[in-house]
Amino acid sequence: MDSKTVSFKVNDLNVVLKIIRMKGSCFLWIGNKTNTLDELSLAVIVSNTKESCVTRIMGDKMTEGSNSVAVYLSKKLKVPVFVSYNLSDDQQTIKAVTAAINGLLKEKIHYFC
Repeated sequence: MDSKTVSFKVNDLNVVLKIIRMKGSCFLWIGNKTNTLDELSLAVIVSNTKESCVTRIMGDKMTEGSNSVAVYLSKKLKVPVFVSYNLSDDQQTIKAVTAAINGLLKEKIHYFC
C-alpha cells in the first residue's frame, strides 16, 4: 500500500487529491481543505466487458461526483476504484476535476496502480 497527495486548481477552487494505491485496487479522496468523507462509491469492471458497474457505499444517493469519477477511473485503470468526492456536485466541477485527474494519469500513472 502506498499513498500520494496532489493539489491542483480547478475553476478558482483548490482541490486536494489523496490517492491510496492498494494491491489490485485504489482509493481516491477528492476534496478541499476539510477532511470529510461525505460519500463513497466503488466501481468495478464487469468481467469480459468494457462496462463498469458502480455502487454507492455511503452518502447521498442524489449526488453524482463519486459515482462519475469512480466509473471513469475504473475503466481507465481496469481495477476496482473507491472514490470519495467531497466537492461541489455540479457537472462543470465534476468534468473539470475528471479532466485534471486524466492529466495526472498521463503523467503519473504509477500513483494509481
